[in-house]
Amino acid sequence: MATAPRKPQDRKPPARRAGAAFNLDGLTREGEVKKPFEFTHGGKKFILADPAEVDIVQILNLGNSPGGQVMMLPILMGDRYEDFAEAGPLPVWKVNPLLRGWYEHYGIDPANFLG
Repeated sequence: MATAPRKPQDRKPPARRAGAAFNLDGLTREGEVKKPFEFTHGGKKFILADPAEVDIVQILNLGNSPGGQVMMLPILMGDRYEDFAEAGPLPVWKVNPLLRGWYEHYGIDPANFLG
């Protein structure tokens, strides 16, 4: 005799386990850590952060706006962003080559960054 399929409301939720199912705090970074991506602007040396170390929440908060990549600069510059901003004007046409160099340095496909 076949039994009738269970309705969603009849199903019991899975038993909860003590603690988290996956512990992010216990992870360590694997693989090669590349040298920092360095560049100069206004005669000063700056570094853009390693993408593997950037806080994902900050990147996600930028959304998928057309200017999102440019808006990453303060995140990638970290506490040096003010020095960067004061180093002199930065024409927009220089930003794409800067970010393209950063992507290439870290082996990132810009079309699939975070995707």
